[in-house]
Amino acid sequence: MNLLTTDQELIDYKSLGFDILKSNDPLSILEKFNVKEKLISLSVKPLSLDQMYGRNVLFADSSLEVMLASWREGQACWAHNHGKSRGKVINLSGDFEEVGYQLKNGELEPFTQSIKKEGCVMDVLDGQIHSMKSLGEHGVTLHIYSPAIEEMSVYDQEKKQTYIVDDGCGAWKPNEQQIKAKETWS
Repeated sequence: MNLLTTDQELIDYKSLGFDILKSNDPLSILEKFNVKEKLISLSVKPLSLDQMYGRNVLFADSSLEVMLASWREGQACWAHNHGKSRGKVINLSGDFEEVGYQLKNGELEPFTQSIKKEGCVMDVLDGQIHSMKSLGEHGVTLHIYSPAIEEMSVYDQEKKQTYIVDDGCGAWKPNEQQIKAKETWS
């Protein structure tokens, strides 16, 4: 599926996504096609205060998902994984703090914490649990996953529960309609 960008040029997001996933230098792909600013212009604001970031899914089929996230200053998403998907997250604009977690003895414990500067590329592994927090005024990240995310889990640290959410939910507190399954930590 192609989408029309603000300057009326067509971008094949599926090809762009697969090229980035295969590349040892994903930033060079963005530079080669001169799409960084175009992508930033397509970012959308969160729809409500419950959403930590705005989601603009540029392409999705069973093999691939390409999504832009637009972050408010200081907002952090909930700890989450990406189901069985792998991929990359590219910081197009702004800096972020990333925390890696492990579920151990009924607790979600942080075990890594790092600052990801603008231009940073993060690898996403299947089953990896992490959260991100925007450190700047307007952060924008490009997320590419393969296969497309299914059965993402978000982790409610207050209630000590894991929620498997529907494919339209982001990494924030889901409403009851978005929860496909719940598991209490023991």
